[in-house]
Amino acid sequence: MNFGQLIAHISNADLNACAIASGLDRPELPAKIAEWAKNVQKVDVDKDTATQFLRDSSAFCDKAVAAMTPEQLDSVVSPRGSKTDRLRVAVGLLHT
Repeated sequence: MNFGQLIAHISNADLNACAIASGLDRPELPAKIAEWAKNVQKVDVDKDTATQFLRDSSAFCDKAVAAMTPEQLDSVVSPRGSKTDRLRVAVGLLHT
């Protein structure tokens, strides 16, 4: 895994977590990142694409966390079959 792939992986995970925690719609992936997501073993992600994706995913997460109400933070979400409270997800996102 090169630098670009690692940053794309982290940014993609952040997008998923922020969308799940906040209930906001997950943004579309940029074309180069979408291509990589379909075949992570064979598609490289260049540094510029990866860092822009990181900035964009961070901006979405900032928006998602800011939009969460205290009631949402106290409710439970179920990403991938595991149940956790939204506050735990939000704190995890702020920590990254």
